[in-house]
Amino acid sequence: VAAANGSGSYTFDPAGIASGTYHVSGYLYNPATTKATISQLAATITIDNGQSTPQSTSFVLSGPTSGTYTAGQNVTVTWTATNVPAGGVISLCLDQDLQWMNGNERWIEIDQVAAANGNGSYTFDPAGIASGTYYVGGYLYNPATTKAAISQLTQPVTIGTASAPASSGNQKNSSQLPTILGTVLGKSTVAETETEDTGPAESGEEVFIPEITPTRSAGLSAVDEAMQEQDSWLGQTLQLLKHKIGV
Repeated sequence: VAAANGSGSYTFDPAGIASGTYHVSGYLYNPATTKATISQLAATITIDNGQSTPQSTSFVLSGPTSGTYTAGQNVTVTWTATNVPAGGVISLCLDQDLQWMNGNERWIEIDQVAAANGNGSYTFDPAGIASGTYYVGGYLYNPATTKAAISQLTQPVTIGTASAPASSGNQKNSSQLPTILGTVLGKSTVAETETEDTGPAESGEEVFIPEITPTRSAGLSAVDEAMQEQDSWLGQTLQLLKHKIGV
């Protein structure tokens, strides 16, 4: 504003100025003396742009607070967020202790969840995570301020090892074993008619395996008896195969 003797004025639009109470002030600068005459009004004015005073971001984890999870099971982490900044993102981890950022965090994801006000959740499979006790933790990052709102649950969850499937070696029945043994000799199909014993079998030759009546022992339970039947059947069959192939 170029200064002049007498009354003067300047008009402006307060858009972009944060809402609040202000004192109007200014100065008239003299370039010859490099000095200024200063003035400030004692009365205040109020700027109201309909903008609320910025509130701090809140990020609070809510679950899970218990449970044991293994590979293949879904684990769902839940939270509530408020005053989420534009571009805010969430990162989640499983922490071996309650000391934040000490190197014991196993990160589930980093900056992969777009933050939003209200309730949120993220589901993951714990496959590859070592068995143990963990505390769910995470943070909501504000890229504008480079600060984060941190949250960590104090109730632990357990990551376990999935049970190995039971061995099926003793579960195959007599009708399955001939096909398996025939495959070992080079062909998966077993002949249904007996052939003349002409010597050792060639690779790929169909081998006839006759039905063998297993021996039984008195005083065995039904389960033991069944297992002994299978073992007896297999033993006699192997003997017959050894003879057939000239072992």
